[in-house]
Amino acid sequence: MMLTIGSLFSGIGGLERGLELAGLGPVKWQAESDPFARAVLARHWPAARRWEDVRDVDAGAEQVDVVCGGFPCQDVSLAGTGAGLAGARSGLWTELLRVARLVGCRYLVVENVAALLARGMGEVLGALAEGGFDAAWDCVPAAAVGAPHRRDRVLLVAWRVPDALGDPVRELAERGHGAARAADPRDAEPRHVGANARHIDAEAEVAKRVGDVLADPDRWRREVERIANRQSGDEGAPWRVVDGRRLPLWPPGSDDIDGWIRVPAAAQPALRGVADGAARRLDAAERAQRLKALGNAVVPAVAEVVGRLIVAAEEERLCALEELSR
Repeated sequence: MMLTIGSLFSGIGGLERGLELAGLGPVKWQAESDPFARAVLARHWPAARRWEDVRDVDAGAEQVDVVCGGFPCQDVSLAGTGAGLAGARSGLWTELLRVARLVGCRYLVVENVAALLARGMGEVLGALAEGGFDAAWDCVPAAAVGAPHRRDRVLLVAWRVPDALGDPVRELAERGHGAARAADPRDAEPRHVGANARHIDAEAEVAKRVGDVLADPDRWRREVERIANRQSGDEGAPWRVVDGRRLPLWPPGSDDIDGWIRVPAAAQPALRGVADGAARRLDAAERAQRLKALGNAVVPAVAEVVGRLIVAAEEERLCALEELSR
């Protein structure tokens, strides 16, 4: 399914990689302030345009179907400042909504730490509603999709809904009653009539059907289970087969000697990455950069959950449009 992607606060691309695993893409542009992370992005998405600052993303950004981003968590995290979305860093979350409206995307994917649920989720939902989006969300731990650590993360997916100010029913209701009622009864009629009213009704029906897919908790659960139970050899599976053995993509812990003994020598370089076994081949600065990038990254399989939901929602949207056009 061709749904183009734009990414803010991209890090090393965990969100967009997960969306790609679900069948979305290509990635058209990214924004990331860290030079090391930008180098990783350039390696994996050489054709994408990149900005160093999300605030520089302007009308020159190519229109995309999906905007995604994990905004800074320092002010939201329980280990952070406690300033919440009023903080200078986490407050940048509004750039996601600004750019989403700027490029006219249909879907917006937002990721952050679980503490967001208690430190600003209401504000996020209110701003999304004012910006013309409805939303659904859940907390998806990395462990739920096969990673060897918990890493709770809130994933929110938003979709466009008809402008409330253009809703004829709401317009009529907001005109009030009694003394505030219009003197001319004709003024109490909805302004949107005929073909325009039918168009608004059609948009509302499509948005409702999309929302029914994205807000279905059973669908979220099934997608998590499907990814966690993926078979070896499948793209994105959390393990691989080496010398006839099923091995996790994630390396054993640095003190798990028995775990490393069970890993064939030929597979160890691919598994170790920045684990202690590779430390001798990396200088201290590069190792620190890699660890920081991985620590800030979204586990792609977690993002894939939302990607699969968007694919299902888009299929439902297209079906609804076809039915309404008959």
